[in-house]
Amino acid sequence: MMLAIGLFATIDFLVIALTWSIGFSIINALYPSLAESYKTDINIYQKKISALYKYMLLLGVLIGLFYTFFGTSILTTFFNESYASIATPLKIFSWSPIFIFLGMVFEKHLINSNQLKKNVYRFMIGCFLNLTLGLLLIPTYKIMGAAISMLFSHFITNLGFIIFDGKNRNHLKFIF
Repeated sequence: MMLAIGLFATIDFLVIALTWSIGFSIINALYPSLAESYKTDINIYQKKISALYKYMLLLGVLIGLFYTFFGTSILTTFFNESYASIATPLKIFSWSPIFIFLGMVFEKHLINSNQLKKNVYRFMIGCFLNLTLGLLLIPTYKIMGAAISMLFSHFITNLGFIIFDGKNRNHLKFIF
C-alpha cells in the first residue's frame, strides 16, 4: 500500500507539480487585465477570456502529448525499474492539466462575476466524485484506478460543471 502511494505521488509530482505552476503563473499574471476588462468592456473581456481558455487548452494538450509520448522514457531514464509500472497511469493522468487549466480560468470568471459559491460547489462535487470513484476503482485497478478517478473528477469539476451550469454554459463557446 505504501509503495502504491509513493508511486502515485510520483505521477502527481510529474504532472501537477511540474506543470500546474506554469498554467497558474500564466493565468494569475493575466488576471488583472482580465478583471479590469470585465469592469470596463464586456466584449473585450469575452475576447480575452476566450483567448486565455484557448491558450490553456493548448498548453494542457501539449502536456498530455508530452507525457503520452515521453512518459515511459522519463520513468526509465530518471527512476529505477520499480517505477516502470506507472507508465500507463502517468499517461492517463497527464491529460488532467487540460481540465485543471480550464477550471483555473473559469474560477477567475466566477471571481469577476461574484459567483464564488459556485466555486465551492464545483470543488465539493469534485471531492465527492474523486472519493467515490477512488473507493470503487482503486481496490480493483490500483494506481490505474486512482489515475482514472482523478482524471474523471477533474473533468467533471472543471468542464462538466460548465456544461451543466446554465448561467455559465456560454463559456463553452469561449473554450472551443
